[in-house]
Amino acid sequence: MDSSERGKHTTCSRRKFLPLLLNDIAVYVASFKQGKAVYQLDDLQDLPDETLAEIRPAVNPEYAIVMLGGHVQAQYQSGSVYQDLFPVESFNYYLFHQFDGTQTLGAISRRAARKLRCDPEQAFAQVRELFLALVKKSICLPQEPRKPENKDNDSTNETG
Repeated sequence: MDSSERGKHTTCSRRKFLPLLLNDIAVYVASFKQGKAVYQLDDLQDLPDETLAEIRPAVNPEYAIVMLGGHVQAQYQSGSVYQDLFPVESFNYYLFHQFDGTQTLGAISRRAARKLRCDPEQAFAQVRELFLALVKKSICLPQEPRKPENKDNDSTNETG
């Protein structure tokens, strides 16, 4: 820490702090239960796209995903409160179905680029935005990239 950073700190009200802390804890616990690497929420948005592209997004098993009134919503375990995620008619609905823990964000965005007939960078930006928004709500969990067991026989299937 250099002298210009001394004495500086980020402030956060208690009202904002508790939900942030609970989201971090929920992501950590769910990732720990699944035996996956844990990424800090604050670090995800700062990761370079190349690193982020290797993360496999998965839906947090602590949430039930339902469709109500034309919207995709999430309900935490036994709670009665629903979080509105996005309209069923949106492209995010398609992307969300790809967040199954087996595919990387990069593979999902390449498939999305073909489906949308758009630039791969534009598709990755949309996938990245949805993923980070859902992680912040603790709906999705970031999982570590899979390590190939046999580099000579590494076959990645990106059909969709």
